[in-house]
Amino acid sequence: YLDFKIRFLAIPFWLELCNRENLVPLSVLLNQDNSISLMEQILHYSEEEEMKLISFDECMNKCSSIRQIKSILTHNSGLLFKIKEFLEYNPKYKSLRRGNFLIFFNILICKDNLERLLPLSELLIDLLICGCIIDDLHDIEIDINENEDNLIIELGNNSETLNQVREIFAKSNQNISIRIPELMVYLEDIFAKAVFKYLSQVI
Repeated sequence: YLDFKIRFLAIPFWLELCNRENLVPLSVLLNQDNSISLMEQILHYSEEEEMKLISFDECMNKCSSIRQIKSILTHNSGLLFKIKEFLEYNPKYKSLRRGNFLIFFNILICKDNLERLLPLSELLIDLLICGCIIDDLHDIEIDINENEDNLIIELGNNSETLNQVREIFAKSNQNISIRIPELMVYLEDIFAKAVFKYLSQVI
């Protein structure tokens, strides 16, 4: 059931990255009624935005209106503007902005250390980049046929594209490995498998 893509492992990976940042106790991160359910709610809104069922601004409003998040934003003027600006430009490529609304989850994690919010969110972006790239390589044929967002398509899907993708992936993987060194080889391995799958579809 679990193939070599990241999508089913993204949340455990992200929780481990948060855990290694030592912002909150592990028991808080693993609390089903608070952290996990909040993350699921944000990801649901994020998927609605990705599928164009709601607009970017509507997704912002939904996420910022979640009770735990709204309370923190109310007492921190200007924070919502910073989050919106971050989301509009991160990751750099539009096709990789899938799940980046999870920055709202980071607000809860960083509520007592809000200066850590954007650095933690940059780490989140690196994990999303790795996951999205692996999915995009694996699903290139489907995404072309269904006109879905895909980094390879966004970069032109030409002879230079794979090298560009490899550089983007390697940079993010390196950033993640600073926190979880043992994850680097695993990500490199599934990237290599995704490249093989991509080449089998385009040749």
